[in-house]
Amino acid sequence: MSSLKALDKRVATRKQVYKPILSSPYVNDQANWPRVKEQSVVLELLKSTILNKCVHLSNVDVSDWPWSIETDYNSIVSLLSDNKPPLQRFFLFACNRDTKFVPSILLQQIPTLSYLSIHDVTLVQLPTGSFELIAKSGITNNFNNSGLLLLHINDQLDPKFVAAIKDRVTPNAQPWLDDLHNYHHTRLDLLMSTQPLNR
Repeated sequence: MSSLKALDKRVATRKQVYKPILSSPYVNDQANWPRVKEQSVVLELLKSTILNKCVHLSNVDVSDWPWSIETDYNSIVSLLSDNKPPLQRFFLFACNRDTKFVPSILLQQIPTLSYLSIHDVTLVQLPTGSFELIAKSGITNNFNNSGLLLLHINDQLDPKFVAAIKDRVTPNAQPWLDDLHNYHHTRLDLLMSTQPLNR
């Protein structure tokens, strides 16, 4: 007659174990995007201040527009990566929720790039449907390939518009990137899992 313990071993096929996993902030990239309060208000501000006027400038070269706007992905990345003075201020509007038009992998690194830039970048994620609204406004210079609209904050912009947008966007916070030159031990947690019993 066999013992209960031996019988349990025969019946059980898997045992409970704890596996170490890396505790990483990069697992959920959606958490990296700054929170925008009243997104519909932000979109309406962008529409009334910039987009509605762009419709009437469709026949004018972008370099002659009353604002300094950039929509080309490579140019935006180059601007944010440029660590040479003078320091500049930007609004970077991103259609990261319109994944039907903009692949999410294309914009995945934008929050980190904005955070690490020496320039003052206010990253603004726009609500779903913003992509089509911007595309119809006359801004066609590579916007369809990036889903990004970079607006230089300078004397050409209404200070009330600038203040209203900044008040509704939380600062881009990625504290794990603050001490890039200091070594930190890897944080390990344990994940409960199972594995086959050795027979």
